[in-house]
Amino acid sequence: MTRKPPLTTRMHAAMAGERSAAPLEALRTAGKAAYDEALRADRVRDELVVAQLSRWETPPGAGSQLLAAWNGFVLQTLGEALLDADYAADRRTAGFLPAPTYDAALDCFTAVAEWIDRARQARVDPAHDLTAELDLPAPLPLALQEHLGEHPAAIVLALSSLRGPAELALHSLERTPVPAEHSNGVIALRQLVGRATTAAEYAASLHGSGNDPALAGVIRRNAVQALEQWFEAGQLAAMPTLINAPRQEKAVPTPVPALSTAARLRIAADLLDAAERAGADQSVEQIVSAKFGGITVQVSSAVAAEARLALVAVYCEVLGVRPVSEPNADGYWLRAIGQFQGCPVEAWAPIET
Repeated sequence: MTRKPPLTTRMHAAMAGERSAAPLEALRTAGKAAYDEALRADRVRDELVVAQLSRWETPPGAGSQLLAAWNGFVLQTLGEALLDADYAADRRTAGFLPAPTYDAALDCFTAVAEWIDRARQARVDPAHDLTAELDLPAPLPLALQEHLGEHPAAIVLALSSLRGPAELALHSLERTPVPAEHSNGVIALRQLVGRATTAAEYAASLHGSGNDPALAGVIRRNAVQALEQWFEAGQLAAMPTLINAPRQEKAVPTPVPALSTAARLRIAADLLDAAERAGADQSVEQIVSAKFGGITVQVSSAVAAEARLALVAVYCEVLGVRPVSEPNADGYWLRAIGQFQGCPVEAWAPIET
């Protein structure tokens, strides 16, 4: 049975508006299977080197297994780093996370489960070809891309675990026969790994020199660059047929305009009015706050369960979204997540299970 955090920790977390990381810790434990898949992928690489099989001619299942194992390993490493870096940054709220960190870690761990499943499918089926299912190389999860720059300490921590495996994947590829027509592609891949390594070393060096605000942007850019480049390079080393394959243009996320706290509170008032017009019972106790660049509406657990669920349902209607149910330490949340007047909104209530 998981031990409850001390009362003082919970009080600090409540004052900071942080969420319990208990569900993420459960996902972290389940996601450790990604490390087993990474070890199996290393054995496959060794077998290909010993057999001197060209990686351009091996069955698609081998490349698919290596690629899926790599992606699961990177995202599991990053998800754990997001948790550990936040705990270390403020030990008073260890076991709790700010909303952006929580969401970024959730994106990582959710994706890990999918890549583990793909690696296992490819491991038992030599004909399994991920290129028939996905546009590869895969980018980092979109929601994670949007918030990645907010977590430079976590990325720097993750990068320390990724350099060796990334360089090993490239080294293993170069130890198998490379067709002459693909030699330039391998050189380009080596250059990509080199750029990632340089950016990672630069970010780590600056980060280790202290928390100088003037350097924050430089650390952030280099850390994110290294992570994205190593994520891509590991996939190309796993499935080198992708190196010269046509690329689709990446979707550019639409930025959410920055709004002042006062502006967000005005939007919150409009949101409450819209919810009332849509049938919300305004006698239900709600806590409305403007944090983390958006609006949060929390429904008290002291309110009858039916009223809580009804109120979240109204917010779903106003935001034009479906309700999302997620586990937490004590049960489940029901959440409505969307945008209202260009501002991110999250309305949630605890529900019994």
